[in-house]
Amino acid sequence: MKKITLLLPYFGNAFPNTFPLLLDSMYKNNKIDFLIFTNIETEKLDRKQQNVEFIHTDLKKIREQASDIVGFNVNLYKPYKLCDFRPLYGLIFKKYLNESDWWGHFDSDIIFGNLNSFVESTVFDHYEKIFTGGPLTFYKNTDRVNNLCLSKFDIKGVPSYKDVFSSSASFGYDEWGKGKNRGRGISWIIDHTSIISQYSNKKLYADILPNQPGFIMDHGVVNDSKLNIGEKIRYFKYGIDGSLSGIDFNNKKYEYIFAHFQKRNLLNDVILTNNTYKDIYIYPNFISNKYIPDYKMSLDSIKAWRKEFQKRKIKHLLSHLTIDNLKLRVKFINQEK
Repeated sequence: MKKITLLLPYFGNAFPNTFPLLLDSMYKNNKIDFLIFTNIETEKLDRKQQNVEFIHTDLKKIREQASDIVGFNVNLYKPYKLCDFRPLYGLIFKKYLNESDWWGHFDSDIIFGNLNSFVESTVFDHYEKIFTGGPLTFYKNTDRVNNLCLSKFDIKGVPSYKDVFSSSASFGYDEWGKGKNRGRGISWIIDHTSIISQYSNKKLYADILPNQPGFIMDHGVVNDSKLNIGEKIRYFKYGIDGSLSGIDFNNKKYEYIFAHFQKRNLLNDVILTNNTYKDIYIYPNFISNKYIPDYKMSLDSIKAWRKEFQKRKIKHLLSHLTIDNLKLRVKFINQEK
């Protein structure tokens, strides 16, 4: 059986509200090893199960390790910049991956479903990189794959790794990049060069648009029903067996290997122990053991969500008003016709 290790470096004052569910879903996917690198106290969270390990460290140590690998001082002073370094994780965390056939990274604002079954699929026999977005990505643990992001790509619109790692700007380098004339990422590079084999299937997971109050999908869903952008999932059900399903407004059910609750402040009144004996329901603005089949957000809830969203948007825009972000935009102007 293949050995897979998934990595999550997370630094800050506290984990997101959804983290207890994410952690529970890690424990239930016991065919996969999870390593969480953090500065946050985890004693109350850690169930001491073999497949999940908390490693206490800080961002400075990871910055120093990355600098030693690339041969210059990298610009890694804010946790969000870690996203650009994800393709380098196979080298940064090499000492933890010696026995792993695959490694990967995942976001802190997702919840896993039955990932155990997916990692046993034949997909892992035919590809070297699985998934192309940021929420969850797997890399085959080989020298060729792990050093891929340090290659020199003579392609217009593609930044060099030195550009990416020496700048404080966010390049989206672990995914598709910022887009045409804004810099391309590793998934785009692989897609256009076939330098390694890459697999993507958005029907397997739920990636939810962050700019709408309800659960609006940004792609199609599994089975024979193809939801387009703008159609909705009413709520998600996280089962006691670790399954994760989305139920649409026609009460149709879709199974997912994970759901991504990006930039969504969900109130969580569920207390999890070593054994969760109740199903958990995830609604657009809260998490509960209560089953509300016809749930709809109230007008007050929608207003509160929009207010919070505007705060996030302004904060995001202000954080990008930097010299390095301006340089990124200028550098790639008219690079791709």
